[in-house]
Amino acid sequence: MGAARAFTVPKVRPGRYRIAVTHVNGRQPGDLLGGRFDERKSPIIREFTAATSDMTIDLAKPESP
Repeated sequence: MGAARAFTVPKVRPGRYRIAVTHVNGRQPGDLLGGRFDERKSPIIREFTAATSDMTIDLAKPESP
């Protein structure tokens, strides 16, 4: 299992979003996730409200809230 990573995205307006994830490194070309989570077909869709403070996304279960 890979190491967990955390990211902060400040000032997200309330609404429904498709979340894209890519994994790249300088030694191999392209997205190491094979485009499964790109901006057009990512299954990660989340609703943000004014009360949303933290969110965890498990790429093994991307459709789980």
